[in-house]
Amino acid sequence: MKITLRVTGGVTGPIGAVVREFDPAALSAAERAEAEPLIAAARLFDRPAKQMVASPKPQDFRYQLDASDGAQASQLTFQLGAVDAAMRALVDWIEDHVAATPAVSR
Repeated sequence: MKITLRVTGGVTGPIGAVVREFDPAALSAAERAEAEPLIAAARLFDRPAKQMVASPKPQDFRYQLDASDGAQASQLTFQLGAVDAAMRALVDWIEDHVAATPAVSR
């Protein structure tokens, strides 16, 4: 499986986009034991493609999470205030455990 989380927004907007990408199978055993239940609980392949708050502001953070396991893929766009606790927990774990790289603008 490959998971990519891209975060944009705040005062820097798209210029300050940050990307975190990982394969759960490549994690250490301890990290995998933490991540796999969070990934399962977030139901990445069983969610609406877009979940946004009712009145977003330009500076609000926007998340794009891409997940692919070879058999299926999903691309989710959301704001944390519009998703459930399971998705927020996964995002928190990714932000705490996966190194960030600046997005490359083209």
